[in-house]
Amino acid sequence: MLRIAVMLLFAFSVYAQAGMPDPAFSRVPFDQWRSGAAQAPLKWTVSAPQVLLSTHQRLLARVQAEVDGAEVARRRGKGELVLFFEIEADGQRYQDHTTLDLAKMQEGIQASQVQFSESAFVLPGEYALTLALYCTSTGEHSIRTVHLRVPELRADPLPHAWDGLPPVEIRGDTETPDLWFQPKIQSRLNLRSNVEGLEQIELVLNLTPSERTAGSQGSADRALAVMLPALKLLSGVDWRGAAIHVTVLDLAQQKIPFEQSRAAPIDWPLLRAALLDSRAGQIDVKALERRAQQAAFFRNQVAKRLAPHRIAIILSPVVAFESGEDLRAVEAERPADCSVYYLRFHQRLGPPLRTLPFISARPSASVGVRPTERRATENEVDQLARTLKPLGPRVFDIESPQQFRSALATILSAE
Repeated sequence: MLRIAVMLLFAFSVYAQAGMPDPAFSRVPFDQWRSGAAQAPLKWTVSAPQVLLSTHQRLLARVQAEVDGAEVARRRGKGELVLFFEIEADGQRYQDHTTLDLAKMQEGIQASQVQFSESAFVLPGEYALTLALYCTSTGEHSIRTVHLRVPELRADPLPHAWDGLPPVEIRGDTETPDLWFQPKIQSRLNLRSNVEGLEQIELVLNLTPSERTAGSQGSADRALAVMLPALKLLSGVDWRGAAIHVTVLDLAQQKIPFEQSRAAPIDWPLLRAALLDSRAGQIDVKALERRAQQAAFFRNQVAKRLAPHRIAIILSPVVAFESGEDLRAVEAERPADCSVYYLRFHQRLGPPLRTLPFISARPSASVGVRPTERRATENEVDQLARTLKPLGPRVFDIESPQQFRSALATILSAE
């Protein structure tokens, strides 16, 4: 189905942490609407909320509102269409709003659907979700309330990870790469390593997918959409006083676009700039001449970061190089009291969830569906694992947030 993302037409604002009200709500009689004030007969629907475990290892609740294009067409040319969104939990209200500029709507919108999607990290519990659609030029409004029960995770390998977190945190970043990292969400999970005496944690993230998909920005983005949340989470673990060192590798350009010592927290503005620069896809002539040395660059960078009393955690998509690549293994031996973990992320985790509203042609279809869990196919070859073999890494294949949670629990529980 044809979908056209609508950019620059929407304003997105979050004032939702710690139950803080959104100032935009003070400009409308929201409480009167909720108590039963007369509504306009607007044609729109609200989907049943979905809850899934995200790679951030938080339960993510999503609700989608869909407005008939004919309703937008009748009001096109003046004012805004505003979706107000409120979650109520334990007497606290968490609010957000999204606006659509009706003056920028094109002719033909009546043949489409306008879809708004709201999402928030939540804890197990009972919630009331209220959504109100409001047209600023006519004063019309329509309101819907749905109820959501979020159950506990079954057989949770990290049962105390959410201790101390607020019940609701609305995701406030809507454009990549911020959408993946969620820098405005600063709360940390309650995660602590069992390993004592550690001096440093090496977190190494490889940006480059397989050579066969290197030309596809979509492939690289799908990898980042799941690896960036994992990197952020790992940097926030209580490693019992060990320093955290983050290295981002760009194998295609054979360079280190980002490196940070004592990365707790990660310097997101610097990492963001590095990611955007790498996504630009500019590969210099020297890098092209050394194209067959990407594996050598990777193993040399890993070897430099091995030392006693360290843990090295490598995050990478599955990588298969072109023929002619030097695939010799790491020559360095793994030092005593040094553990190596390889988190191998498969592309089957699915695309990142959308947050901005967008316009789709009829008939409409859901977006941001739950990623399916499927086993790696037999033809999926990863050659990075071969280069790491002498280090005896513990390899985890990550195809779902649940698998990442299990891997994380194993790493933290190691003695």
